[in-house]
Amino acid sequence: MRTLTIADNWKDWKFGDTDAVMTFTALDDDKVPDFSNRTLTFKIASTLNNDLEHPKDFAATATGYIQDKNVILKTEDVKQLTPGNYIVELWAMSNDTQKDAVYPSKGFAQFTIEENSMKVSDVTNIPSMTINAFWNAVMQKVGTLTKGAKGDPGKTRRL
Repeated sequence: MRTLTIADNWKDWKFGDTDAVMTFTALDDDKVPDFSNRTLTFKIASTLNNDLEHPKDFAATATGYIQDKNVILKTEDVKQLTPGNYIVELWAMSNDTQKDAVYPSKGFAQFTIEENSMKVSDVTNIPSMTINAFWNAVMQKVGTLTKGAKGDPGKTRRL
């Protein structure tokens, strides 16, 4: 049986943190598999209300990297994911046979992306209401400005 577990230290991270690494341990019948000559891909789906048995939507794929007999997932590779709960599988495709081994055999590994202090989950789609509110605040401030002292009169050119 194939298993996939995530080290507890990075099972959760905050949205916008693209400098973290999640460490996964993949085992095949309790032995570390040989991933040489394999292409490793994490396949990730979002879940609704932490329901691990019923994924809501496919969310992303990301490359897996080997490090000290573990497989790592860089958060910068999944920066498009928004705050929420996710389930993940590791697909190890043989570069020779083009066959996939899927980890884990049963169930999924799980991680959570927490909201950050800005509570912004999509920095690429800031609502236009925010821009309009900013513009209105600027125009209101401009309206409160007072005039300075009157300057010297200028000379008018005569033709």
